[in-house]
Amino acid sequence: MGRLMKSRTGVSTIIATLMLIVAVSVAGLFILNQGTTSIWESYNLFQGMNTASKQQIQERCIVPDVWFDDSNQVRVYVYNCGKVPVTIISVSFNQTDFEDLEYRVDPGSQVWLNFTLSWSSGIYEVKALTAGGNLYVGYFKT
Repeated sequence: MGRLMKSRTGVSTIIATLMLIVAVSVAGLFILNQGTTSIWESYNLFQGMNTASKQQIQERCIVPDVWFDDSNQVRVYVYNCGKVPVTIISVSFNQTDFEDLEYRVDPGSQVWLNFTLSWSSGIYEVKALTAGGNLYVGYFKT
C-alpha cells in the first residue's frame, strides 16, 4: 500500500509541471501577440504620417501674378511647378479670406482664380493655402 502512494505523488508532480508549462506558454503567446500588434500599429501610423509628409514636401506652387481689375475683380495666377497635383483650398487678400475652395492644379499647369473684392491702391499680401497644408505668400502692389 505504501508503494502505491509514492507512485501517485510522482504523477501529480508531472501533471502540475505540465499545467505550469501550458500556462506559461499561453501567457507568452499573449504577450507576443500584444507586442506584435503594437509594433504593427505604430508602423502603420508612421507610414501614414510619412505619406502625408511626402505629399506636402512634393507640393510646389508659385503665385507669380495678381491682377486687380477696375470692376472689383481680382485674378490670382497659380502655377504648379511640383511633381504632384495641388488643391488650393483657401486664398486670402490681407485679412479677407476666401475659404471652402477646391481648385485643382496639375503638375506643370496653371490656373487663374477669380474673386470679387473691393480693393484700393496699396500693397496686398496674397496667401494661397493647399490641402496638403502648404502656404504660399506673395506681395503685390496695385
